[in-house]
Amino acid sequence: MCSVSNTMVCLPEEETATKHYSQLVTELAQNTTQIKYYTSNEVFSIGTLANLGGLTHLVYSECSSSSTLLYLVLDNASTLQVLNLDIDNPEQVSQFVHTDAGAQVTYPNLHTLKSVCASDTVVERRSAPLHTPFPKLRNLTMTHSYPFTNDAMFRGNHLGQLGLNLDIIDLLILDKSGVLEKNRFAQVTDLDLEINLIDQPYGTGFGQRLCRMLLEMAPNIESLKLKFMGIPLKNSLQNSFAAVPPLDKLRFVTITGVALSLAETVGLVGRIPKLSQLMIEPQTTDYENEDYEAEGALRAEEIRRVEELRQAKTLSRSALRNVIFHSPSYADMNGASHFACQLAILCPRLTCIRWGYHSSAFDSCCRDNAADTLYSAYKKRLESVEWTKVK
Repeated sequence: MCSVSNTMVCLPEEETATKHYSQLVTELAQNTTQIKYYTSNEVFSIGTLANLGGLTHLVYSECSSSSTLLYLVLDNASTLQVLNLDIDNPEQVSQFVHTDAGAQVTYPNLHTLKSVCASDTVVERRSAPLHTPFPKLRNLTMTHSYPFTNDAMFRGNHLGQLGLNLDIIDLLILDKSGVLEKNRFAQVTDLDLEINLIDQPYGTGFGQRLCRMLLEMAPNIESLKLKFMGIPLKNSLQNSFAAVPPLDKLRFVTITGVALSLAETVGLVGRIPKLSQLMIEPQTTDYENEDYEAEGALRAEEIRRVEELRQAKTLSRSALRNVIFHSPSYADMNGASHFACQLAILCPRLTCIRWGYHSSAFDSCCRDNAADTLYSAYKKRLESVEWTKVK
């Protein structure tokens, strides 16, 4: 089925490739400015798509025909504004900046580029364009390796949103090219970074330097998502937040890949003055062997430390309102519920703490804790907190 709405054509996933149908699609596609391409059917060969000039929006999710994608992108380079790709090889992106004959290609109107690659394909061949391919780019998301050996993707533009998936090679390339310099992305408000260093060597002190660079390169961010794979960066992250100037506009933070203890969470929240929502993986202490005496002593000691922090007004001015525990398991629910109650005691504006996707069970666990004599001094405070829905 092929549908047309104004100047937008949605091409079908499965259709019989007949000559008449091919003709119909070709005629419908004339004067089209937006296209979604989700098929490998022969009916959408390069010949059929030859009339698709002047595209402004291209959504492409078809992995078996890279030549079709390359044709569409290069043929519409001067008019494309939005390019949303689901590809099987990140090297395809590097082919967008030059023709087969070696001529440079520029995208003067492209403001949004999203390139998703579900596979773990490693970029083997990276080019180093000398021109400025994407001068108007404002939103960039790539879930795969960086495809160039220089700063081509960032040259001459002023990004407002940036999402990258980086390994050690990518980091070294971007660092050498000056992409990670202080204030390089002064206009970025939304920063989403996945750092994957699994089975990759890095020197002592690299984590500290890396975290500091990542925070300093975008000083005006409002939303920060960090995912660390294969490297224990939480100490480096804590120290970096303390070392850089306050991120006064930062309101939403997500940190995954490393678990944070209550003390580490308190330290982090205290260094982000306007933090409103926090998503973390809680590091909890639980007793699987039902050692109630030991657990009781542990919780009593935790409450003593929490009271010391509360009296010191450590987080009395915190703007934190919502906390989400990311991907916890049921085995940690008891410890996580104590974590939640204690954090709520310390943050006077905190109105909701939610447990991943298991809200009702977590709600019951937190309410049971709040009614326990251990928390009797804070009963009124804990009764005011929601444990199921972020507000």
